[in-house]
Amino acid sequence: MKNKHQIYIEIDDKIKEQYPDIEKFLKKVLEIALDYIKSTEKNDFFEVSLSIVDDEKIKEINNVYRNKNKPTDVLSFSQLEGEEIPRVEDEPLVLGDIIISYETCQKQAINYNHSFYAELLRLIVHGLYHLLGYDHERSKEEKIMFQKEKEMIQYINNQNHLEKEFII
Repeated sequence: MKNKHQIYIEIDDKIKEQYPDIEKFLKKVLEIALDYIKSTEKNDFFEVSLSIVDDEKIKEINNVYRNKNKPTDVLSFSQLEGEEIPRVEDEPLVLGDIIISYETCQKQAINYNHSFYAELLRLIVHGLYHLLGYDHERSKEEKIMFQKEKEMIQYINNQNHLEKEFII
């Protein structure tokens, strides 16, 4: 099974109604992004879980795990940090879980004056770099992380890896 990425996606039903192709978009972005990580960061195949939830759900998770009782745009829970988990032979490396609030994503897309899909791409890439252990709490690390994010987003956009309806 190690010859491909394992991607698990869970999407709140309300957002599926607004964006019927969202699952296709998420799967495509994650496949491209994981291949990019494979070629630039770690030569491996990966397992990642992505959940798209509402503000109420992400607020609850943010409160439990970060003691912040407010919604946020993206949360990442890396399996590469902390106690080492033994690898199962011929299985992908488990990166962890990304949770994105579609409501916050929609608000930020308006504030940044770009599409919902462009903001969603930005949040996915941001979450993936957190799973890899990058952080932006200190300015030096922030510069490195944001540069890597920019490069991956440019790669995805410039290579026309996304179908026409998702060009962002």
